[in-house]
Amino acid sequence: MKKEGKQGVYKEAGDNFHPIECEKWMTSRPIAHRGLHDETTPENSVPAFEAAIAAGISIELDVQLSKDGEAVVFHDDNVLRLTGVDRDIEKMTIEEIKALRFRGTDLQIPTFEEFLALVDGRVPILVEIKKHRKPLERIVIERLQRYGGEFAIQAFNPFVIRYVRKLDPTIACGLLSSKFEDMKLMRIKKAGIKNARLFFIAKPDFLSFEIHSFPNDRIADFREKLGLPVLAWTVKTKEELEHAKHFCDNIIFENATALKEHFARLEKNMATFEKNIAAAMKTIGEKLTPEGASGTANDRTVHGK
Repeated sequence: MKKEGKQGVYKEAGDNFHPIECEKWMTSRPIAHRGLHDETTPENSVPAFEAAIAAGISIELDVQLSKDGEAVVFHDDNVLRLTGVDRDIEKMTIEEIKALRFRGTDLQIPTFEEFLALVDGRVPILVEIKKHRKPLERIVIERLQRYGGEFAIQAFNPFVIRYVRKLDPTIACGLLSSKFEDMKLMRIKKAGIKNARLFFIAKPDFLSFEIHSFPNDRIADFREKLGLPVLAWTVKTKEELEHAKHFCDNIIFENATALKEHFARLEKNMATFEKNIAAAMKTIGEKLTPEGASGTANDRTVHGK
């Protein structure tokens, strides 16, 4: 890596910045955001994960900690949106969490261990650690060290990445970020994680950036000067896909049906980025039944992906 002086991103990276080379899956095929889910198949649920596995698509998922120290797969801080019960997940025991059901279904919230057993290495997984809780990071790393499949970790909080590196420096870690222009966050928190400002703390191996925050000169410098892969989240429309291909190496997506229809019309001489995603969406089209999960987006009420 040739450094043009010690300015800008080179200064932030420092002389000892040696990012792990990410596995090919990180940039060769799109990643299903919380599995392949739709109006009848909840996000981060077993059927959503099964649909992604059936289509051969990598899975992004969220992990949080229960009150009694179990890692569970769930995005929101509060379970109200998806279960109808107004409680914070970190204030619930695993027994209480398992008693919940996703709205309109008999489906339980899976534990991280159950998720790993389900996937069993059949597709790569991208694990987002939602909060900096050392017991949570330790549990996730311990489980992944015993896991036989391909994986990477990402987080908004740079201290999560730094602690994961301390636990296991061989794991590829990504820093999530955004311009956060339309997201409701405390001003001090937004200032800290906006536009990967705390890169120097995390020193990640890749970046995951919100789709509507492109173009971004700072993220472009990390990609072009430091060679870091950049993912875009969360791509849901053909317009967002067209936008993403100019600025990133891969996408984290929802709404697979709409995207698949767009990919079917791409020309034969399309770029590698488009070819990889088109191939994946063709697989989805072939393997998903009309009743299967199509990946349309659930409305979000909290910040994050």
